[in-house]
Amino acid sequence: MGQIEKSRHSDILSDFQSRDLVEVFNSLCYNLANITEPVSRHNPCDSLASRPGEPIRVDKQRDKRGKRQNRAGCCHTRPAARRIKLRSVRGTAILLISAAFVFLAYPAPGASGGLSDLRELDVVSRTEPIYFSGDTFSYNSKTGIVTGRGHIEIIQNESKLSGDTVVMNLPERRAEIEGNVAAARDREVVEGSKGVFDFEKQEGIFYGARGRSEPWYVTANQIQRQMTGEYYVDDGALTTCDLPHPHYHLQAGSVDVDPGRRVVARDLALFAGSVPIFYLPYYSQGLAPGRPPIEFEAGNQSDIGAYARLGYNLELMKEISVTPHVGAFTKSGIGAGLDGRVRLFDGDGIGRFDSFYISDTNEGNTDEQGVDKDRGKADVYYRQQITEDWTGLLQVEYLSDRNYLKTFEFDEFSEREQPETFLNIDRTGEHSVISLMMRERLVDFIQDVERRPELRLELLEQEMRNTGLFFSATNDVAYLNHEPGGPESARNFTDARASYPVRLWKMLSLVPFAEGNVTYYSDTPTDDNEFRLSWDTGLIGQTHFQKVYGSPVSRFTSLRHLVVPTVAYRFRPRPDEEPEELPQFDSIDLIDRENLLEVEVRNYLHGKRENGHISELGQYILTADMEFDDGEDKLAVLENELLIRPVTNGELALKSLNDFRDERRTDLLSAVLRYTVPDSFMASIGVIHEDTTLRPFDTQAVYSLSKAFGPLWRVGFEQRYDFAVNDFSYQEFWVWRDLHCWEALVTLRDREEATTVMILLNIKAFPMKKIVSRTAIYPLGENAPWPTRW
Repeated sequence: MGQIEKSRHSDILSDFQSRDLVEVFNSLCYNLANITEPVSRHNPCDSLASRPGEPIRVDKQRDKRGKRQNRAGCCHTRPAARRIKLRSVRGTAILLISAAFVFLAYPAPGASGGLSDLRELDVVSRTEPIYFSGDTFSYNSKTGIVTGRGHIEIIQNESKLSGDTVVMNLPERRAEIEGNVAAARDREVVEGSKGVFDFEKQEGIFYGARGRSEPWYVTANQIQRQMTGEYYVDDGALTTCDLPHPHYHLQAGSVDVDPGRRVVARDLALFAGSVPIFYLPYYSQGLAPGRPPIEFEAGNQSDIGAYARLGYNLELMKEISVTPHVGAFTKSGIGAGLDGRVRLFDGDGIGRFDSFYISDTNEGNTDEQGVDKDRGKADVYYRQQITEDWTGLLQVEYLSDRNYLKTFEFDEFSEREQPETFLNIDRTGEHSVISLMMRERLVDFIQDVERRPELRLELLEQEMRNTGLFFSATNDVAYLNHEPGGPESARNFTDARASYPVRLWKMLSLVPFAEGNVTYYSDTPTDDNEFRLSWDTGLIGQTHFQKVYGSPVSRFTSLRHLVVPTVAYRFRPRPDEEPEELPQFDSIDLIDRENLLEVEVRNYLHGKRENGHISELGQYILTADMEFDDGEDKLAVLENELLIRPVTNGELALKSLNDFRDERRTDLLSAVLRYTVPDSFMASIGVIHEDTTLRPFDTQAVYSLSKAFGPLWRVGFEQRYDFAVNDFSYQEFWVWRDLHCWEALVTLRDREEATTVMILLNIKAFPMKKIVSRTAIYPLGENAPWPTRW
């Protein structure tokens, strides 16, 4: 708003610093009414009226630059108004400004909004001066009414309220300002036809309000401030579109605003232009960033037909929000669900739940084995911090069949592992961890191990009385049941490990260790109960080498090659009970003879620039496992990982895994070349090869591209070509368009099971994660997705 020039004023205001508001105005106007001396160039109050009820006249002159100048010598670019400085003990005028700025209590996502804490304003107004100015003022001593006309301004700091006329009723402590009313604070402005404020009740009304607070534009029939500090908005409209005729707006019959906390709207309608497209009888939301109020998706998928999904996010209170949603499919029928988020016990408890149910009418989907007509999902996740050391975690995941996600929620299917249901309570101490787990199998199309329950105690590795000897131990007791149709048994596993790390020549670390365990089974395939004893010993060694070279390229002053080799040897004799003689639940039951040498060599190449900044140009990691089994020496496992960054925006990544053991034969290979210009372009090409006993010789070529054409358009595609069938196993093409305050995404997805055309239309002020993730063009090192099975 610019610097406010403050004029000097006479001594008639000097005794108003700590008196009641009515006394202030009465005393002020009494002195104004009794000034009878002629106008003086050095007294800013000399131009005031000489009799009560007669207008207060302001003599205006022009300075040498042609600007209007009042008698105090203050220049204004418009006709100079009499400006009076007043220090208020009750912050009265600024509260009128607060009433005008009520719409600012509704903040934009990610930002706090406007003047939302009036108690702070009251404190400010006790210490900061308030300036009143206008062309003329008059005072009626019989009614106690002060009237100002012409270019009225009420200013405090960077807040300004202006209008054509102001009427202040001193006995009733009430003020009205009318005609071209405008309130401004920083870059936030609200305008209207009339403002009324009751200083006694601390209530105010602003009529015909319209204004802006980044990024919101608001209009309302009236905005009222309650005694409680809350606000009521009658017939209000809200939008983030800055066009004269907005692309969209939210229209509400009434809105209750609790500044900084919550907004509740009734009779809320969403308009696209002038066309209503959605109606909500009631809507409640906290004034903080969150999910969009409405989620909508439409499209066509070959196995479910044309479809539309609609969700309504409702925040019941600050800690609990729910989203009822429906989905209509021309081939599969209509389904519904309820999602929700909770945050309880002052944030110590956090959880969410997701559900959906549909009676699938498409027989083509339900004729597969294990797929019934009734389909859906139910997921619950909840984490509770019980005390500082104790934590509880509940997870429930239910799916009606293995194809449900692939059919109705493919994006989640491509990222989700098999469903798991468990309750875990654990305590983490300084030297120990205690956990109690209950695990159940809720879906019948997977194999899982139920734990009813499992109690585990871990003593973390720690030094024994400054001897240099380190000790750790684990005891795990559980009743296990492998479903469906597998073995069941009570099992107790106890393991202890001792190590003595040493350091030689400041660069070689050696860790000799010894470990032993005993396992008890209540039931085995050959006996009612069984004990298994096993022990092993070994040595781990690690060192590092490095060398600095001159750089052959000008952008680096030097290059450094760092090598970190690690060698681990483990010997375990054959236990008294071999794996095939025991029930199989997890890796504990697989303990067998082992004579193994593991070698890992990590190589790093770093480049140093002139400013001292060090960049990693590449790394290569080689891992090999050698087995010495009864004189038959062989290479068991070989892994290679190579990452090269030849240029700033490009990288080449290679991974391979070869397991040569007959019972676990596996060959995996992944190679990808990717180039990225942040927020503009990304391209990648690669190959995935898998050859295992379950999936022999499966090779796919995968390539993708994303490109931004200015700020308005983005396009992209991804394709996977399967050489086994000589056809594309997956294709996706998408186009994104910025529509000013809206954004639109059109996606065509073709996969083996179905073809999908999807349209997402979204208000940018309420971004949906689906659109955000799809249109983003990631720079290197930031969640750049690459499809792979391992």
